[in-house]
Amino acid sequence: MRIFFRTLIAALWIGIFFAFLSTTHIFRPIKDDKQVLNIFSWPEILNPEIIKKFERETGITVVRHYYTSNEELLVKLKASQGKGYDLIIPSDYAVKKLIEENLLKPIDHSQLDFVATLNPKLMCQDFDPQNTYSLPFIWEVLGFGIDRDAYQDLPFDPSWQEIFCPTH
Repeated sequence: MRIFFRTLIAALWIGIFFAFLSTTHIFRPIKDDKQVLNIFSWPEILNPEIIKKFERETGITVVRHYYTSNEELLVKLKASQGKGYDLIIPSDYAVKKLIEENLLKPIDHSQLDFVATLNPKLMCQDFDPQNTYSLPFIWEVLGFGIDRDAYQDLPFDPSWQEIFCPTH
């Protein structure tokens, strides 16, 4: 269940990012200044082709920073006092900690015309009940499958012990 929620929050933040990409009018390039969007995310979670398209369409340079665990994300954001990144893509439990540490700014929903199109079942999670600081991005479902033919001549107990017992 914990993996599900971690994956869910990663999905939430990635959704925010791609929503920004699809609504390029939010980021209008200023001709005199070079605009930069600093993203802090898991490695390989964002498609480089979509980022290139976003840069072409908006004139904004995307700089990606990576972390390999939510704990690393938390340490870096605490050290920088939450500064230096425009968009982060954490897992759900990290969002709760970031809110508690006052390391996130509230989202201005009036600037995001896509929020109404997000799946209501993914909104208002317990870590951010009003979606003040986060929005859904990616949702992942995990499952286990059993090859019953492999157990044809063996005793089979359909329980979690089959997965967690070292002798299996």
